[in-house]
Amino acid sequence: MCHHLIAYGMEKKHGRHIDTHAGVSHLLRELGEKDIADAFDMIGSLRQGRFYGGKGDGPTVKKTIEIIDRIQRWADK
Repeated sequence: MCHHLIAYGMEKKHGRHIDTHAGVSHLLRELGEKDIADAFDMIGSLRQGRFYGGKGDGPTVKKTIEIIDRIQRWADK
């Protein structure tokens, strides 16, 4: 979901995006979007560490939703 929001926001703001997850953070930083790059990286580490590690919990879900909301607000600006 975040990747799709970021692709939409990047296309809207910068006229380009990446279709795969690889390189998204790098391109965001290159375009001056460090906060969104950091948010995307955080989603990735929450997903890997919690979901795949079987350690899902309420605070992690809350943090994930907050990050998704931040990315969505950025994409909609």
